[in-house]
Amino acid sequence: MFKIKLDWLHQEWDSNRVFLAAIILLCGGKENMHAIVEWTAKKDGVDGTVRISQRDQHSPALYEVSIDVDSPGLYGFHIHQNPATGGPEDLEQTCATCGGHFNPLGKKHGSVLNSNPNERHAGDLINNVWADENGHIRVTFEDDLAILIPSPPEKDYSVLGKSLVLHQDTDDLGRGGRYHGGHPPYIHGKKEWCAHRGDFVRYRRPDLLEGSAQTGNAGSRMACGNIVPARVPAAPDLSCSLQ
Repeated sequence: MFKIKLDWLHQEWDSNRVFLAAIILLCGGKENMHAIVEWTAKKDGVDGTVRISQRDQHSPALYEVSIDVDSPGLYGFHIHQNPATGGPEDLEQTCATCGGHFNPLGKKHGSVLNSNPNERHAGDLINNVWADENGHIRVTFEDDLAILIPSPPEKDYSVLGKSLVLHQDTDDLGRGGRYHGGHPPYIHGKKEWCAHRGDFVRYRRPDLLEGSAQTGNAGSRMACGNIVPARVPAAPDLSCSLQ
């Protein structure tokens, strides 16, 4: 095995991943694509897996999230435009290299939970993930913007080679305010929609209004990792022999 510097992804991959990426992006891989998130830096107490799969270019991507954190709550959860570079020893600096939200369609920050679910960054995903009283984040959802397989002409891009960031605070969904004493709506478990709680209070500070339209004011970055190709699970052997 050898390593190759991929300038178009701004990172170094070993030969196995280069081979997988070549199949996907150069040979027109349009079916049964899989990826995982490999953590580059994370806060103590954060661990787990994020798996992404997509059946074909006409299907949404499926996200399966299983992360553990050290306290319950609602955490911002996005795909960012650059891969994370650096090491685990400097969380803030490494996660800063991820840049802003992945936004190939040039949209404002929004949410699939808002009245217009397509007015959002592709990287906004479901905005937040819920950690229960034990700190377990378990959610499965589909996304037709944050895709692995390009679908030209409009969605001629892939989240492969981008980064995923878990934030310290709650994404306000780009609504320009927060729910006092509560939380915005979110998706939990297997596509279960949870209603908002509390009274909506609009921001008065201009910086918070601007932040809402750009990032959802999701706060600092507590973990970041890169979206890399995963091996496609082997198909079961259904052959049989007749005696």
